[in-house]
Amino acid sequence: MTTRQLPSKLAKEPLIDVIFEIRFSSSFPGSAVLPGLLLSKLKEVSNFEAMPIAQLPQQMREMDPNLQFSPLSRLTWGRFAILVGDRSVGVGCVMPYPGWADFKGAIEQVMNVVLSDALIKSIERYSIKYVDFFETNEDAASALSQFNIDLRVGMHAVKAENSVIRVEIPRAPFLHAVQMMTHANLQLASGAMRSGAILDVDTLTSASIPEVQSFITDLPRLLDEIHLANKQMFFECLSESGLSNLEPQYE
Repeated sequence: MTTRQLPSKLAKEPLIDVIFEIRFSSSFPGSAVLPGLLLSKLKEVSNFEAMPIAQLPQQMREMDPNLQFSPLSRLTWGRFAILVGDRSVGVGCVMPYPGWADFKGAIEQVMNVVLSDALIKSIERYSIKYVDFFETNEDAASALSQFNIDLRVGMHAVKAENSVIRVEIPRAPFLHAVQMMTHANLQLASGAMRSGAILDVDTLTSASIPEVQSFITDLPRLLDEIHLANKQMFFECLSESGLSNLEPQYE
């Protein structure tokens, strides 16, 4: 497989969402302690809100695997958002995306706060997910052409059908969960609606996680490694025309 040169910038940025997340084990529910810790340590936290799922009893959340890592509160912190659950902490961006250097710095700052407390005993996994939207007409063939994929169902070659595709691609030390959707609607901040395709690349570690103090020490390197792996997977998923439409720039 030929490795595609990675652009340094896209003139037409398709990114609509991004989040870095850790999942952990702890002595007490993270949602009971970490929001207060973050509010006391971080400046410019302008808003704190409980998520609807926080209304469910803790026992119910713990019994349902789909709810165990769900965020229960959201803090708005400048250009970033911090999502806190009983066993998870995520850092996202308030769009537009400020770039990797600023996002990485925000992740490091948040992680240094939450991991400095003895509450978190071990880290079970860490991941980074980028979600991108490609505006097209409502023709599924046009949407599917954005992606580097050759799909067959039985004897039928999928060319112009609405499709939702999810595949898990192991590339040690990471696992990429890639989802492509050829028909999606996006509502802009102005209220206007746009039709297009979505590419969701969720990269998570599949290797053993170092103990908490080592994780903090190695975090700058670990972040760069998982970000690069996600970026490479993203561009592999694009067809030549899909990449060209984004007007890539190279240094």
